Amino acid sequence: MEPGKSTNSGWANLPLDLGYLITRKLSNLPDFVRFRAVCKAWCASAPVSDPPLGFPWILEENTNLRGRLRFFCPSTGKVFTLPLPPQLQNMCCAPSPDGYLIFCERNWLLQDKRMLFNPLTNHLVNLPFVELPLYYDTEPLYRRGDYVVFSGTWCGFKKLAFFRLENKRWIKVTSFEYTSCCLSHDGLSFSYKYRPWGTRIVDTATNEEIGFIESPKGEEGEFVFLIESFGEILKVVMTNKTSHHIRFRIYKLAVVHSDDGKLNHSWVQTDCIGDCVLFLSRKSCVSVKASQFYKPLRNCIYYRNVLESGGSAICQYSIKDGETKEIPSIFENWQFFVPNLHHPNSSGS
Repeated sequence: MEPGKSTNSGWANLPLDLGYLITRKLSNLPDFVRFRAVCKAWCASAPVSDPPLGFPWILEENTNLRGRLRFFCPSTGKVFTLPLPPQLQNMCCAPSPDGYLIFCERNWLLQDKRMLFNPLTNHLVNLPFVELPLYYDTEPLYRRGDYVVFSGTWCGFKKLAFFRLENKRWIKVTSFEYTSCCLSHDGLSFSYKYRPWGTRIVDTATNEEIGFIESPKGEEGEFVFLIESFGEILKVVMTNKTSHHIRFRIYKLAVVHSDDGKLNHSWVQTDCIGDCVLFLSRKSCVSVKASQFYKPLRNCIYYRNVLESGGSAICQYSIKDGETKEIPSIFENWQFFVPNLHHPNSSGS
């Protein structure tokens, strides 16, 4: 070897398709980020639109009050500490879909500061003004493109509001009140209502109710989650008699065309969600492909269980046999968080 020349000089000349194949072998996002940071060629072969999707991270609650965020990555067994921009410090945060955290003032009377933040890219998205006071546990449902969806708690109920970006201004499209959970998917909004109990389905563009599925007796008082799982809409009902006796019922949304051309919606109970794993916690609901894990686990639910002794634990529930396994949690209070590297197509900044 000639003096002054590195044995690593040829690594930057890897073909793009070979570099991409290498990224497919990576099992966690931190290694993916390190791969992209090696050189421009490697960065080009690892598009942020196609990162490894493993076990969601665990976000420790309330560390943002100290100007930082702490995450536990189960895939690596490591804890990551990330600094916060000055304008977000001392604000409250909660997970949202697409790898963003929502930040809002602890004082819910302050309506003008509410934004989304990607802790991996430091990208900020200003959110629209919402006229209804919302507590700090605001739970947005954010989608890429020209729509942002809000939900927040007020007097024990939730308000769901849709906004569209027009000429760099957020315009409210429609809103619904008195819901316990909500979901936006493919131009439709799904919300679980109180009094009467059931699932309301609304066309977001026209604000027209196109369906209402009445809940069966006995579902009142149980915890209900609405989740979009790779094109399917799921309703998960959690029965929580004690912290050691928790059961789940899973339903898939069925749509049937009637003879008069109308669409009839119904929930069909199932004990199989295929190659999927659900992650449920107080402020987030996530579905991921089980085959994307380093050690695949399918047809199960991971959930955040609040312990009678205080704190919380990660529990794995088998949908097929109803068995539950408890996994030690590094943090006492936490939420599931799915990190992501790409930006939305538009922002309210």
